[in-house]
Amino acid sequence: MKTRLSAALLMACIGGVAHSSDPIVLDGRFDDWGGIPFEHVDAPDDAAGAFDVCRVSAVARGTEVYLRFNTGRVITIQSGPKEEGTLTVEFETDAGRRLTVDLRGRSLWLDEDPAHKIGHAEVRLQTAPTHSSEQFEMRVDLAALGAAPGDGVTIRFGGSDEIEAPIRVVLNDEVIARGHGSMERAPGTTVRVASQNVWHNGLTKPERREAIGRLLRAVDADVYCIQEEWRTPAEEVGAAFDAATGSAPGTWHAATTGGAAVVSRHPIEFPESGLGRGTIGIVTMETGERIAVTSVHFKCCGYDGSMEDRTRVEEVRGVLDALRGVSARCDGAVIAGDWNLVGSALPVTVATAGGGIGMERVMPMHLDGVECYTWRDEKQGFTPGMLDVVVRSRDMRVLRSFVLDTADLTEAQLREKGLERGDSSASDHLMVVTDFAIGD
Repeated sequence: MKTRLSAALLMACIGGVAHSSDPIVLDGRFDDWGGIPFEHVDAPDDAAGAFDVCRVSAVARGTEVYLRFNTGRVITIQSGPKEEGTLTVEFETDAGRRLTVDLRGRSLWLDEDPAHKIGHAEVRLQTAPTHSSEQFEMRVDLAALGAAPGDGVTIRFGGSDEIEAPIRVVLNDEVIARGHGSMERAPGTTVRVASQNVWHNGLTKPERREAIGRLLRAVDADVYCIQEEWRTPAEEVGAAFDAATGSAPGTWHAATTGGAAVVSRHPIEFPESGLGRGTIGIVTMETGERIAVTSVHFKCCGYDGSMEDRTRVEEVRGVLDALRGVSARCDGAVIAGDWNLVGSALPVTVATAGGGIGMERVMPMHLDGVECYTWRDEKQGFTPGMLDVVVRSRDMRVLRSFVLDTADLTEAQLREKGLERGDSSASDHLMVVTDFAIGD
């Protein structure tokens, strides 16, 4: 039999949810949910499909509603076998407007009419993490439904599982402050590494290379990890960087394998690695440090346990094996690129396991201090997510790391860096930039 709402959640239903001045960051971690009750709302093991929701948190930030919920098992939220079913979440305003989100169907519709579909960008829908987990967080902005501060919202789950009673939140007038962090190189930086999936040869395609060139010039990295510059010879990649940065011919040195390139303006050697979707470059800095930088573009698509997911895990293991072969002559190592982290979390777990080569994950955020996704495409059903990953050896200290989206910048920042508002739209992936120092 389904359990009843706890007293704490019932009080939230009656009087609204307590507000917090801190934003909830959709990064698949849950430390920022402290103080927001995670309540039992349903009995376990009563689901008709793979999603078994029995604990939920809900809170409003202005017209945005945030949910945190468990699923009863480790599962991928946006993709999986058909027999697992789906999970739907319905948001109904007191004015009678309804938004339904079908998570596995990757579709949204209004007012109980599946034919009245809308795009996820219209309500700023996002879920995290993109990889499999036993709990998830979710955001929707109900302003597009005419919702305003003071309005109540009723939340129901459906599909694989329902909860005993709807959850209620009350929208408020809280405004989440978004910052405008610095793009400048952090003091003490030994090496700045930037990663960019350029989306179908954007580095060399005439219609997009100027925008990508402005991004390259603006971040002024020492080493770039480039993905999806398919079948472009290494010398042409280097020449494209020379042109994009206004450098003398031969300034930038590149190697590429399977569309993943490492490009450096410092002396670099490219050891034979045997990788199919990754390239290793050993960069020698002016101060003498040698750093192994690996650009990767792991297998796309799939879900936890799928063939694609298993392939990604093997690709990570291949990179680690290759790095072990060069680690003795390097002062540090970085792996950066498009990990396509949409199945299990195993690719990152394997890379950072204690039995590996001592890697840790970097968790960059947008310069606004609120968002952290690195991929977005309003035309697709998949919501924005953290598909691009940076891991580093523990002797590489992170001084600054950020995701660059020109849409976040002020007009003054755009002018200062020679950027245009839409430059980041040259690719479906955003640039990830990290400043490292070597040692203590």
